[in-house]
Amino acid sequence: SAVVYLVALWVMGRDLFVGEEMLNDIDERYRAHHAKKIKELKGRRKRVFADELHRPARAAPVVMNILESWIREGRKWRLDMSFASQRHQDFPDFMIDLATSIYILKGPQTGADDLAATFKLNATEKRVVERRLPGPGKEGAPMLAKFVTRHGNFTHLLVNTIGPRELWAFNTTATDRAVRDQLYEALGPRRARDILAEVYPGGSVAEEKNRRLELLNAQGGNDENISIEDQIVEELVARATRPETA
Repeated sequence: SAVVYLVALWVMGRDLFVGEEMLNDIDERYRAHHAKKIKELKGRRKRVFADELHRPARAAPVVMNILESWIREGRKWRLDMSFASQRHQDFPDFMIDLATSIYILKGPQTGADDLAATFKLNATEKRVVERRLPGPGKEGAPMLAKFVTRHGNFTHLLVNTIGPRELWAFNTTATDRAVRDQLYEALGPRRARDILAEVYPGGSVAEEKNRRLELLNAQGGNDENISIEDQIVEELVARATRPETA
């Protein structure tokens, strides 16, 4: 795993850290070409984003050592770096100490004492994490955002809101993903998102599934072969493909 991560870092990073001092090692015949490329790269803002941070963290310490160097030196190369993981324990101390923006998207299920200690939250911030961060929903995705700036440190409770098509595109829950993927196959991605957004603008069929299950139980239904997801898919496909009336 470590070798694969190192190769990936080389492929991704070989154009991130280039400067005019490298021109002396290039054949004079090609120097003008590379000088132009280096100038373009130095003036361009670069961004690196890594999800599932626990994977490289467990794979090999050398990978994290390289990332630490990138973080420490990235500013002078116009390099922004972002990392995401489900657990705050996955972030090493150097990453937290050097971070200028921290986003906490959901509070822990068993108290926030450890998380508050990791990110140095005050009492108010800890209370927000415990009470105001239930995770994404149809009203949006709340988050606690901490910013380190030249003018001081600031903390805000923010809500990221997106439209119904984006909600469906980015939804990763098992039930909703099953419905979406079947519709992708039946209608194509764009038409599938259109019909999902039209009928379920909240970005989920979870409430509708629960409503149908309660109704089925109340009527004494117990057929284990019944799939609520399949019923919803059939209805949406029929709605999307029926002829329009004048």
